[in-house]
Amino acid sequence: MASSQDHFFKLLEYWSIDNLDALSREYGGHSESDDVKRLRLKNYPGARSYLRFLRDSSDDYDDGPMCTGAEDDAELCRECTSRLDEVTKIEYFRVGLEDSLLRGDANDADDFHYECANLRPNDVSMWAKEPNFYRALAADGMGFLSQVAHVCMYAAVNPCKNTKCEDLRDKMDSRAPKVPGWPSLREWAITAMSCQENHRKDWTEESAIGHTHIASAVAGLAMALAECSRPCYRKTHFQNHLDRAEDGEVEEDADQRVKLLDQTLDLLYWMVSVQYNFSVGPEKFGRWVSDSMSDSTGEGLERPKKAFDQLDKTRFCKFRVWNFLEACDRKDADLPTIMNFLGAMESLVEDKEKKAHENCTPKFCQQAIMDSTKTQQMHAPVEHQSCSKLEFDMDQIDKAVDEGHSTAWLCGEENISDNKVQLAHPHDDYVAISHVWSDGTGVGLSSKNEEDPDSSARMVNSCLWEFWEDKVNKVWEGEDRKAIWWDAVSVPEGQEQYAKALKSLHKNYANAKCTIVHDKELTRTEFKNDGSPCVALVLSNWFSRGWTALELQMSKQVKVLFKKDGEIVPYDLDKDILEFSPSTTSPAHWLATSWIKRLREPINDIGDIIHTLNSRSTSRPRDKTRIAALLADVPHCDFSGQEGEITRDILSYLGKVPSLCLFHGEATMKNSGPWSWCPSTIFNMPAATPIDVESRIMSDFLSLLDVTEDGAISGQWRCRELKKDDDKAVHLFGRDPSSRVKVRLALQKSQIQRCLLLRPMASLQQGEPALLVKRLGQRPDHNEEQTLLCDYVGTVWETQALEESEWRYSQIIMGSKLESDDSTELEDFDDVSSEYPKDSISDEKVVVDVEDYEPQQKPDPAAWLSSESTHDYDEWLGGDESFLTVLQSDTVDERSLREQLIDSIAKANQKAAQYLLELSKDDLDPELADQLRLEVDEDEAKSHAIINGLWSLGDHYLREREWNKAEEAYNSALDLFERLTEDDLSSQAHSIPSYTRAMLTYQRGLVSMLSENFSDAGQFFMRTLDTMNGRTRSQKPLNQNGTKSHGNVKKEVINNKQQARGGRPEDRDGDYFVKRSALGALVLLSISQENGDDEPLDEPRKYFMRSLRFAERDRLEGKAAKAIIDYSLGMPEGGPPSPGKQEALDIEKTLRSALKKFDVLFRKKHLLCCVTALCLGVTLRIRSLSASESEQKRLSEDAEEHLKRAAADMMEMLPDFSEEEDDSGRGMRLRSIALAHERLLENND
Repeated sequence: MASSQDHFFKLLEYWSIDNLDALSREYGGHSESDDVKRLRLKNYPGARSYLRFLRDSSDDYDDGPMCTGAEDDAELCRECTSRLDEVTKIEYFRVGLEDSLLRGDANDADDFHYECANLRPNDVSMWAKEPNFYRALAADGMGFLSQVAHVCMYAAVNPCKNTKCEDLRDKMDSRAPKVPGWPSLREWAITAMSCQENHRKDWTEESAIGHTHIASAVAGLAMALAECSRPCYRKTHFQNHLDRAEDGEVEEDADQRVKLLDQTLDLLYWMVSVQYNFSVGPEKFGRWVSDSMSDSTGEGLERPKKAFDQLDKTRFCKFRVWNFLEACDRKDADLPTIMNFLGAMESLVEDKEKKAHENCTPKFCQQAIMDSTKTQQMHAPVEHQSCSKLEFDMDQIDKAVDEGHSTAWLCGEENISDNKVQLAHPHDDYVAISHVWSDGTGVGLSSKNEEDPDSSARMVNSCLWEFWEDKVNKVWEGEDRKAIWWDAVSVPEGQEQYAKALKSLHKNYANAKCTIVHDKELTRTEFKNDGSPCVALVLSNWFSRGWTALELQMSKQVKVLFKKDGEIVPYDLDKDILEFSPSTTSPAHWLATSWIKRLREPINDIGDIIHTLNSRSTSRPRDKTRIAALLADVPHCDFSGQEGEITRDILSYLGKVPSLCLFHGEATMKNSGPWSWCPSTIFNMPAATPIDVESRIMSDFLSLLDVTEDGAISGQWRCRELKKDDDKAVHLFGRDPSSRVKVRLALQKSQIQRCLLLRPMASLQQGEPALLVKRLGQRPDHNEEQTLLCDYVGTVWETQALEESEWRYSQIIMGSKLESDDSTELEDFDDVSSEYPKDSISDEKVVVDVEDYEPQQKPDPAAWLSSESTHDYDEWLGGDESFLTVLQSDTVDERSLREQLIDSIAKANQKAAQYLLELSKDDLDPELADQLRLEVDEDEAKSHAIINGLWSLGDHYLREREWNKAEEAYNSALDLFERLTEDDLSSQAHSIPSYTRAMLTYQRGLVSMLSENFSDAGQFFMRTLDTMNGRTRSQKPLNQNGTKSHGNVKKEVINNKQQARGGRPEDRDGDYFVKRSALGALVLLSISQENGDDEPLDEPRKYFMRSLRFAERDRLEGKAAKAIIDYSLGMPEGGPPSPGKQEALDIEKTLRSALKKFDVLFRKKHLLCCVTALCLGVTLRIRSLSASESEQKRLSEDAEEHLKRAAADMMEMLPDFSEEEDDSGRGMRLRSIALAHERLLENND
């Protein structure tokens, strides 16, 4: 059992809304313990921000206005011009390809106090933030490659002779992308990455901050790339040579120069991938844009062309290679990387495999259309063409499916009698087989018993069964009773029984001890430790099939069969095939690893399913939609229904659709009304690919829309009203004829002014399609704000340039039925839309008004070379003092930690404050809260920062379980908030986000709950709900960093992640997370309240019902539903309620819908997920009491699954647990209730 300390930290992960939560950052490695992971995550992000603070506390994470491109190629646009104020200027150096980018000499490494020459904690000459001088470099006409040289030089990375660093450097040297055109750049990259990796592996509080300059340098390189990709610079800055190169030099080595830019981009991508794997990737980088580079430099297309020619001649399936490419972040820019790797793998592919794919194209695989049911069953080994047959009685399978039992078969000769294999017992462990039927590992053509044609038995080659048994014995040691689940003999063949088995098919893999993957091509591939097995896996027939995607997603442990020294051997997918870090593996291996890891992530929205299945094939076309329903875990899905019905069930159940999925350009289910936005199948929707490099959770970065109960889709959009003359600027996207008619009708002169163009909240990119919708009317939401009712028309191209000022924000519903009280008289567009997102917080970021800037003239390319601030390369090496001037600031190391802490809080650097709190936790000034309040008395402008600082201080004391100090800190923050907001004349009142009061009040209640002051806790949680009368957000507070404004300014509210999550009006009614957390706490407290408690709370049901969405709440307002919830949340002493069958079924469906939405929104990490699972489990048990015998078994197992889940999750989420299940302490009373319901279910069985 976990220690008390571990359990307490786990509690805080579920309950606390920290002002800074470094522990929540995803970590790329998987080989470390949770304790080590927690330590490293705790120190690193805060430490990096701390060093930023030492240099400059005014970080601005918004990278300024989007470039629109100037009308005159000789000018910068207004947006780019406005970004040049207050940009750091640096000294320039004339750098050549032969010049070293490392600082100093390797012989000087021993002079450093620390073993590693690049471990430099608190060195003021090191970067503590992403440099912003890339703006000046671009504006001064410096080419991208010269910018790379300057960022590397200013990072001050030293040669290093540390033994561990050198060992890592040797490994990286064999794996990192080659840059023969610029070896000194690669030397810099490998040195920086190896030292950083070494620090990561040998982490201490002192070394945690020692390599932040390396992460910052890579961020600087990424931002230089992003800057040069802006339309104003794209055509001039991407050259294949350094700016100091002479014309003759370029001509002389033209072939080498053609490759140099691509080589550099490959190396940069590798470094960026390493940073993201450390969870410290560039914060402003966004989409990879190397396709823009290729378009800008004509010679740069030579390498993709060569790779494309290689693809045409490859022995591998072109369709699978292209699917691999589509899963990569850089798309076709990664084709050379993949093709070079495949060139080394050619010898692994047998000649017969080459013929199998010689007619495949990037859009079509010949093998994908094979009818696998017509394949002869294979022998193992292949040359063994004669063996006896084993008989598998399918009548036993039919019976097991009816009873809800396992359909696995026992291994071993002792379980075979008269050539008949024995069925496993219901609770026997088993290994599942995942295979490709077209390889001959299915039942094959001769599966019938020829001697007894009426027999239901399936006949299997005994050698093939022995092959499976042998592999099971290799992955399952010991003398246990072993069994195999193999769909060829474990799935019934009758249509009715097959449909029944199909509903739980995926669970056979989820419940297996492990899954063995067999693919004929892979069993002929020699296993090597060079990444080739991973690439071979993603290019295999097995990986291209639809059903195997489900099997991979559901399997807990996976073993893949490869050839080794003439034998077929199982290798562990996670330990032997996938890679943990991009730093010491080949780029192609890491790309394949990332794809597999992404596919194994939980399904959160329809975009995840499309991304998983879009490129995969099945023998029966409808099976892809069935697989999608199983991946989504849609309850009670009718697999015999039409594909459109299953599609609607999937979308309704998941409830979330990435906005990019609506840009499909296909015919829709209906022309207007419900589902008029949805194509006939989800696989006509585009796959929403990740925006950030190697993003694991795609929906975090994409605008998500809600699917309503009536088949409409709702969410926030950027929108623009069409004018009369816009009809020629809008063109149809796609080739669907019905879409063409709809677009033409909407763009008629009489209709066009009713039309809007929509773009996702998280994206406004030139050259991307837009949605065309037609306004029907508007209706007020429950906040009396107008929601636009629109008809989905189609996807279109907009040819004119984007002007940011023309786009506004609005909540839009597409496909909703007009109701009698809906207004069909269109109001002025400005009155029903807003300049800023509707769910924005009130944090104010000062943004330059670009209209006040005149376009600036572009300098001549490489004009910086003749500037007075440009020096020869030799001056850099000899003038350390002048070189470091730009990076230095007054050192603060001589001040006490208390002074640094107060200063960091006052300057609103919350992460720096957090790091200093960790450093000084054993010697923290008890008067710190009072001292912070005095800071506000001296300067009211610091009020918001001090409130945040007190909040962080309270979070710190909460983690240390110093309850009184935590209460004092939160109370001080609340008092300061009240003092400022009650004074309408206060200059700071408007700048404090409205969520602050609610979140602080919640944290104050959490202290009381964890310290067992339950009466106070209940009152604070109730007060939290009472304060939620304004818009708040689920994000942590943004830093109020005092960014300077220049010229006339306007105030803009920015909150990209909240925009991306979007949602229905009810989701924006206050902060979703804090409101639900307070309601969850009140459910817990009201269940455990005692008669002597002051100010008793309402019954638990009322708080639970308030946590649900309006539609779900309405469906649970009946007496039966209330009775079930009351019974679920109370000790079940009396008999359960007895609702009607249909009523109970409706309650079950509603609770399933609520549970799915909570699971998606909270990643299953919330008490409301447990409470909903508990209520659902009880409802299923009640239904089972009056069900038929066969249905009763299914319902009881479903009930058991949900009740066990609720009890297990509560063990982590609820305070004050002990090992005794019957402990009646107040903190665990809810779990006692869940266990009581679980025992009742067992007694029924």
